[in-house]
Amino acid sequence: FVGWWAKPYLGYLAIGLVYLLAVIALSLRTGRWPVLMAGVVSALTWNFLFIPPLFTFSIGKFEDGMMFGAYFVVALIAGQLTARIRAQERHERRREERATALLQLTQALSAAQSLDDAVFAALRQADALFGAQTALLLADEGQQELTPHYAGSLTLSDKERGAAEWARRNRKRAGRFTDTLPAVEGLHVPLVRERAALGVFVVRVPADTVLTLGQRDLVESFAAQLAIVVESERLRAAGEREKLLAESEKLHRALLDGVSHELKTPLAVLSSAVENLPTASEAMRERLVEEIRVATRRLLRLVNNLLDQTRLESGALK
Repeated sequence: FVGWWAKPYLGYLAIGLVYLLAVIALSLRTGRWPVLMAGVVSALTWNFLFIPPLFTFSIGKFEDGMMFGAYFVVALIAGQLTARIRAQERHERRREERATALLQLTQALSAAQSLDDAVFAALRQADALFGAQTALLLADEGQQELTPHYAGSLTLSDKERGAAEWARRNRKRAGRFTDTLPAVEGLHVPLVRERAALGVFVVRVPADTVLTLGQRDLVESFAAQLAIVVESERLRAAGEREKLLAESEKLHRALLDGVSHELKTPLAVLSSAVENLPTASEAMRERLVEEIRVATRRLLRLVNNLLDQTRLESGALK
């Protein structure tokens, strides 16, 4: 309508440039196919309403035909290039969002004082990022059973637990958005380190929500970070156990050395007194008998102490 109104003041070539400007402006807000459609429709409209002969799709002059062809090609190329730039912009924005989310997750995990704090921070961030409910199941030391962590916001059904167990056992994704158990509501991603799965990270979005490929990759990254944290905690606990065992072994050696020394002293006294007893005088015999009595009491007290220690370790004595 604007072109028809401006026709007496502008030539049809200038009106074509206005149409081209409209197509370029449209490409800044829409996708590739709407821009291509606008280029085709605007070219045909320009030809039908403004290029002589009017109200036909034929073109009377060769130069008008060249202009129409150039307009058509320029509109399509401009729309294609602009749509490609916008697609790249969206891709860069998604990559930046992914990098920011991973940075925030890494900072939260680094600031955590314990495994529970790290899991709680990671699950809350995942809840907000994906608009979902999440859960973390951790495998025991023997890799026999999965136990849900208390920080999870998702209560797992038996079907969900079965999918999580399959994901842990096969070290592959399962559940929604996968080819394995797609009827399950949650996406189950194993926490894989080396050749073992330390647990399973579960994300359940609303039924009307679809996780994009980039979001699913981000879920994988969350699971990888959680696997590192769980493995670090288990290595730290194993190191503490090794340290405790070393200290316990050192204490046992010191105890055995002390017991050996304490046993040798009264036994040496008893052995010496018994050897000298047959040839000793009456006064000496009384002294030897007293030494035997003292050494025997000392030996008996030591044995009773060892028995009490055994009762303490077994829990029989409080």
